[in-house]
Amino acid sequence: MESKELSEWIRIYEEKTGDKFQALAGFTTWYLPDRGFCQWKPMPENKAILCWNLCNDAHFWRDALECMGLQFGYDRIITICILHIKPYIRLWGWKIMQDFDTNGVHRYICKDKQGREVVCTPKENDDGTIDYYVTNELRRPYKPWKNANERE
Repeated sequence: MESKELSEWIRIYEEKTGDKFQALAGFTTWYLPDRGFCQWKPMPENKAILCWNLCNDAHFWRDALECMGLQFGYDRIITICILHIKPYIRLWGWKIMQDFDTNGVHRYICKDKQGREVVCTPKENDDGTIDYYVTNELRRPYKPWKNANERE
């Protein structure tokens, strides 16, 4: 991968997303010249790590956050997906196990390659578009849900 300064990765991020990059309070920004950057913060009350902004090597940054999360006792990684969700699910190699449709908006309960639960929850934006909160469980194996809001 080509090495870039952080300012160049930020420019690429802003071009691709249309969002202005911000160094968010309470977040840590990791940067490597050949991997891009990842902005994250711990959420100890939820035993979660929230990954907010990311540019370039998503698989690398996700693996890095998983290693840290497992080492320090976190149970999940939460991200926000601003892309179309089904190609995103395929990118990660997850399998959709359940599809809960509520008025044409879908909540997907998936299984990752290790058999762990991944939940893709729709979030409607002010402009009517849909993004997804994606919760990767680090320790919970997939089990069928009763309905869109209730685990077995």
